[in-house]
Amino acid sequence: MISTSDNRRMILRWNLLAGLTSSAVSAVVGLLAVPFYLKYLGVEAYGLVGFYAAAQGFLAILDVGLTPTMNREAARAQTTGHVDEARDLLRSLCTVTWSSSTVIAACFLVSSDYLATHWLESNGLSTDSIRVAVVMFGIVIAVRWPMGVYVGALLGSQRVVWLSSINIAMTIISNGGAVLALHFYNPSIKTFFGWMLLANITWIFLIRFAAWSALGGLNTPARPSLTALRSVWKFSLGMAITGMIGAVLTYSDRLFVSRMLPLEALGRYTIATQLAAVTALFVVPTINVIFPALTRLFLAEDEAGLENAYRNGTKMLAAVLFPMATFLAAFAAPILMLWTGNAGIARDAAPILQLLLLGNALNGVMYFPYSLQMAVGASHLTAIMAAFLLAILVPALYLLTARYGAIGAAAAWALINILYLIAGTPLTHRFYLKGKGLAWLSSDVLVPLLISLLAVVTAAWLLARTNLPPLTQIVLGGLSIPFAIATVVATSPGLTAHVRNILQRR
Repeated sequence: MISTSDNRRMILRWNLLAGLTSSAVSAVVGLLAVPFYLKYLGVEAYGLVGFYAAAQGFLAILDVGLTPTMNREAARAQTTGHVDEARDLLRSLCTVTWSSSTVIAACFLVSSDYLATHWLESNGLSTDSIRVAVVMFGIVIAVRWPMGVYVGALLGSQRVVWLSSINIAMTIISNGGAVLALHFYNPSIKTFFGWMLLANITWIFLIRFAAWSALGGLNTPARPSLTALRSVWKFSLGMAITGMIGAVLTYSDRLFVSRMLPLEALGRYTIATQLAAVTALFVVPTINVIFPALTRLFLAEDEAGLENAYRNGTKMLAAVLFPMATFLAAFAAPILMLWTGNAGIARDAAPILQLLLLGNALNGVMYFPYSLQMAVGASHLTAIMAAFLLAILVPALYLLTARYGAIGAAAAWALINILYLIAGTPLTHRFYLKGKGLAWLSSDVLVPLLISLLAVVTAAWLLARTNLPPLTQIVLGGLSIPFAIATVVATSPGLTAHVRNILQRR
């Protein structure tokens, strides 16, 4: 007979596997589609795709914490059995988000002329094409806008497998269909966004059906309720502040590039950004496992266990994240060349990619101080640190982008994450796990980073002195990744056993 704890552990593992699979498929499909987009659209039009992605991410500011709020309340409903309250909240939040969608679409329609003539600079695309593209992707963003609350309902209801299955299918349909439409119908930016609109209409209704099914079905009574909204506004507001600052920090670089540089530069920056985002595949699954463990250990007042989970978890992530990031950075130019098939793009995007990878890698390990702050309920530290970083990032982006172009924007992202590591570590450990900050920074972060750099850079240096084809050099250079991982693990006794114990306890 399967116990409740065993059942929960099994659900957790299936959910983690489903989430990781969805992220991996999305990343692979997205990367495979890029060369075709460049072939049919060109780098300038692909810059519009990058601006669309940045605008969509930046508008997450308007989410005001609705997604995590729905997540929490759906999870609570599964525990208490009060699913009717979760349905009323979902209906209420849907009323808010679908109304907001209309406003978002109208804003893009009204601002399309300004964006086409004063914001987005193009040498090859007509103003009319840009204007139409802005209107079309504004409608796509508006259609996708309510998806967050449905996703929150599915996550809180432990329907991650459902969610991941839909996302995998629609990611393939969206990107694969766009490539086919560009090839067989018309290779234009209008065709691209036209297909994306059709795909996302299908996507939102599949997610909507799944969310309502998870909470009792589409025909189960539910009504908008001001009482339901009032009951969650404090939590929603707290999450909104952190989410808003996080969205600005994450997407400001692309908005500055889109405003200050031509679309062609934004296209190259978008290519580098998409490849650098591969590092996120390792961050999210690790945090999903470690964060609940940190919370449980803190509530149990097990400081020794908390420290072990925190430090070994960091090493676990660093052991994989740093070798992969340094490998992509060391072989940036040949990887970009093989991926895009364009020597000019590879040459120009390689230094941008290297700087973005540095920023992403450091940002990844800093999820551990962030998780520690959230586990102990110190969200105010997160808000203070985020506001401090934002106050520095915005002027840095402006100055560096104006002087050095897209490379300057990437440098600002790298520098802000170096500052985050230097300032965020002592701030966190001034209050929690006191006196452990220096040991964490030196032993758990810098040692794995130095091992990765030594292994990968040495391999790249040796291979650069051969006459081997680029693909062969990349494959052989990739062997430095498992070597670096094994070395980090070997220098961290008990790491593997500790992570296994965490999973078993969960």
